[in-house]
Parts: sequence; C-alpha cells; structure tokens
Amino acid sequence: MTRLVAAVLVALLVTLTSGCDLAEDDEMAPKPTRTVTRSPAPEEPASVPTGEGDVSPASVVWAQESTLHFGTSRVDVAPMRIDSFVVVPGGVFFVSRGELWFTDLSRVRATGLMGVTRVSTTRDADALRVDLAGGSDEVAPYDLGTGKSIPPSQVVPATDADLRGTAERVVLTPGGAVEARRGPGHYGLVGGEGEQLVAYDASTRRRIPLKGVVGSGFRLVRWQDGTTFFGLALGEDGTPLAVMSCNLSKRSCTKVGEPDPDRSLVFESAA
Repeated sequence: MTRLVAAVLVALLVTLTSGCDLAEDDEMAPKPTRTVTRSPAPEEPASVPTGEGDVSPASVVWAQESTLHFGTSRVDVAPMRIDSFVVVPGGVFFVSRGELWFTDLSRVRATGLMGVTRVSTTRDADALRVDLAGGSDEVAPYDLGTGKSIPPSQVVPATDADLRGTAERVVLTPGGAVEARRGPGHYGLVGGEGEQLVAYDASTRRRIPLKGVVGSGFRLVRWQDGTTFFGLALGEDGTPLAVMSCNLSKRSCTKVGEPDPDRSLVFESAA
C-alpha cells in the first residue's frame, strides 16, 4: 500500500466516525433517578373568616349530617358533613372530615385548617381554639372579633360546666337532698342525663313547674343565659323526640324542632 492510499483511508475513517455518536447498549445504560419531593405541611392561616349571620351562642343550634338547624330554620352545607361545631357571634365553625369550615348561614367558606380534631370557644365566645392532629400542643387560636391569630395563652376553652352549669348537691323543700346542675343565674336543674326535666329556684330551694314539657327524659345541651336553656327531650327508650327551649322566668318550654331519629344528632362541642 502506498503512502497516498494509506493517507486517504485514514482521512475517510476519521470523517465517518466524527459525524455521529456511538449507540449505547440499553442494558448498560444507567437507570433514571426518581426524585421524590416532600410537600411541606400547610402553615396555619393568619386569620379565619368572620360573619354577621343571624346567629349567636344564645341561639338554639343542632346538626344532623349536612344540615345545620338554628331555631326553626336550617342550612344545608352538602357535600360537607357536620362532625362537630361551635356557634360564634355571626356564624358557625364546623368540622367536616378533619377540615374546618365557616358559615354565616348564607355561604360556606374554607378556613384552610386541616387535620382538625376538636374545635371550641372561650366561655364568652370571643376566641376560637382549633386542636390539630399531632399532640396537645398543636393548636390554632383566633380572635373572633377580628378573625386574626392570637397567642394560645389567650384562649381558655369553655368547659362542660360553662355550658351546662355546675354539678352540685342541693336540698330542696320538700324533697330533701338531690343531685343537680346549677345554671349561671338563680336557677338549676334536678337530676342527671336522661332523667325527667325538673327545674328549681336556688334562692327558695323549691321546684319550678314548667308548662310545655314533652317526653319522659331530658338531656341538657347548654344554658343560654341565667334564665333560659335548651336541650333534647327523650322518649322512654331514650329516643330523641324534640329539641326544646325553656324559659324559667316564664315557667314554660317550647318545642323548637323534631330531629330525624334515623340520622346522627350533633350538638355544640366543648373542651
């Protein structure tokens, strides 16, 4: 082979190989790397909604599934359901499948709070406490006047005693000593959960006859003020018969509504 022929062959080989990439065996190629990104937990919102609906902690409110009853009126919040709720000035906060919502009775708004295990208010319903999944120290507190977040120390949730009165043993005339629940004023109720509704005057220690009482048992939900309260009238077998509101200064009770016995019944929660 002459030098000229050898040079031509080398030049041709360089030209053929420099213009293309060499294919890589699929089995030898490195596997693609999967990148897993963890989404950060949503931060607690700086505020929650407020409203001016015609409802307050003094209102008679209960819920069944997606229906919120306030007095003789109702609001359906479907597709949400009402697992628990608290009544605040101008609206209702309710928990649906761990998410907190707010309604002023004309529309429903999300709060952005997820993983909610309990919701409660202070005794005067001027602040909201939202307990979150993760421990006793995981709370979101809000001022209900402004809706803005506030320090947890400023929110002391209302207790069962704040809503239903203080348990005490009182001596009535006639009748002797009985177990009772003293309301925030001069009145109280005799007996325990599910017993017949009997009211008394703490000043005179005498029973108060009430007109309009239905059922053979009664479950107290809350005192609305010093003279009025509401609860659930029960049948002999404990079946819910009616939501009943009573005014001790007028010595009478009024049937506000009749719950559906086939649907779960929810009243306001407390700490």
